[in-house]
Amino acid sequence: MTKTRIFILMAIITGGLLVSSCGISYENVKSTNQWMTEVRLDSGNFKVVKQIKGEVTATYIFGIGGLSKKALTESAISDMLNKADLQGSQAIVNTTYYVKTINIVSPIYFKRTAYATAYVVEFTD
Repeated sequence: MTKTRIFILMAIITGGLLVSSCGISYENVKSTNQWMTEVRLDSGNFKVVKQIKGEVTATYIFGIGGLSKKALTESAISDMLNKADLQGSQAIVNTTYYVKTINIVSPIYFKRTAYATAYVVEFTD
């Protein structure tokens, strides 16, 4: 191979590595939270009404912009709680949240999305 072909091949490989995206995520299940409710779910006196979800996305350029992971997670939980529309004897259980980072052009441009999910249960007795 000539030097020109080797240079072109190396440029293509380097360019491919720069624009390839990668994703990282972490997940956390919370059994206690700011809106702590003490309930016993072992007696069968409840029914699951619905699943609620919240989602928030932030974009970062050179690591600048958006919110911190903690603030992003809290915003996703807030979004989820706004969608809960609790009535009567309903409660939120099994709160789960996770953050996913997608490196679009790492480390120059990336997006971070926080997701929060939970279930709304209604007590019958």
